[in-house]
Amino acid sequence: MVNRFSFSTIPKIIFGPGKLSELSSIAGRNADRILLVTGSTSHRNNIRLLDQVAALENMGKKVYRTYINQEPTVPMIDQAVSGLRDHKIDL
Repeated sequence: MVNRFSFSTIPKIIFGPGKLSELSSIAGRNADRILLVTGSTSHRNNIRLLDQVAALENMGKKVYRTYINQEPTVPMIDQAVSGLRDHKIDL
């Protein structure tokens, strides 16, 4: 089992069991327009993630979602978000 850890670099990475339940509280205090990137099938219908997205939206946050079908590379992320640049995503 992997121990909990976080990086305080830019961008900040938070990892560990149960961390998904903190998404709305962490993202909600740091941004108004949030991009959520997941695998093409992983988490797409995960009820815990959907609950966190709903909590963010109930806080008045705009959540955009994009899906990557393999281990993402920087160019893949750049391509996936290129159409969202005008939305001024904060996080």
